[in-house]
Amino acid sequence: MSLKEFVDQGGVIILREPKDLQNVVLGAKKVGYPVKKQYTCNGPYPFFFSVKDAKVLTSEDVKDRPLNMDVKDFLSMIDVITSTVKADEGDTVCVQCESQSDVDTCIDYFQTVTGQKIRNSRFLEEIPFFNLQNGNLYPAYCLKPGYTILSFGEFKEKFISTQPGVESEGMALTEKFISKIDAVMKSLRDLESFLRSERYV
Repeated sequence: MSLKEFVDQGGVIILREPKDLQNVVLGAKKVGYPVKKQYTCNGPYPFFFSVKDAKVLTSEDVKDRPLNMDVKDFLSMIDVITSTVKADEGDTVCVQCESQSDVDTCIDYFQTVTGQKIRNSRFLEEIPFFNLQNGNLYPAYCLKPGYTILSFGEFKEKFISTQPGVESEGMALTEKFISKIDAVMKSLRDLESFLRSERYV
């Protein structure tokens, strides 16, 4: 089952200790699922986190929800998704901006994809390169060998123009990223079946 299917069917993550909640919330945020700024767990563990509803639930709340997953498994799926995205985009991609409008578009894209909020940056001709990995602007002399430099037009074509709009971009990208895990998980299941058939496990 893919992460998207798990979430869509109301699956919950089992929280066994306080740090689990923070890890799950950060993981969900990484791949674009909505989360709240603050959560609390009052009472004895375990608690459960519903990614679909962005809520912390008690054992009583989830008695009719058979789908559940350990934190470790959930975070492993997130790691697969985010590592695939990083490989697709390259280690460091910088967009050469020509106006404040270009910078604002890059900021919107960065915040939508990463879930991180950054302060608006002011466009200056001497620092026109927007780094998609950290959301900062850089001058040309700070660019290192191996960086991928895109014009703003190339950036729009590669990262934005295939999406219906900035508002829906986040959900479209999230679905694209999450769908990639299906092939990976299928390969892992096939490998496990092979190893079992050969009596390696």
